[in-house]
Amino acid sequence: MTIRPIDVTTQSLSTGRFFRRAFRSASLAEGISWAGLIAALIIKYPLSGNPFGVTIWGWIHGVVWLAVVAATIAAAIRFRWPWWALPAGLVVSVLPFLSVPFDLWMERTGRLRAGWRSSRSGGRPYAPMPSSASKS
Repeated sequence: MTIRPIDVTTQSLSTGRFFRRAFRSASLAEGISWAGLIAALIIKYPLSGNPFGVTIWGWIHGVVWLAVVAATIAAAIRFRWPWWALPAGLVVSVLPFLSVPFDLWMERTGRLRAGWRSSRSGGRPYAPMPSSASKS
């Protein structure tokens, strides 16, 4: 098994593909870490079990949450989200399992694509012109 480095090329940064993948991956990872943390809490408290799971899953969830915050801020800047989207993304990152529906909604509405809005369209999504279009 070979490990390949992450390909962060100028093209992937200009199209926003890197930021889109980072945001979507962090949102999914946070949902998984919430599930692990809640399962560990159920084992620890109601079942009077070992607190070791909470220590492990709490640490994992904390690191993933920091990644979600960083990815949300980066995506908001890169994709020029409306003023309310960044605070909404940060609030849903604190509430259990809401980062995944927020991610799906942002994807469905086109806010995870480069050039999703322009000043001409009043903030509505548009399809940017290809760079190979003839200029006549």
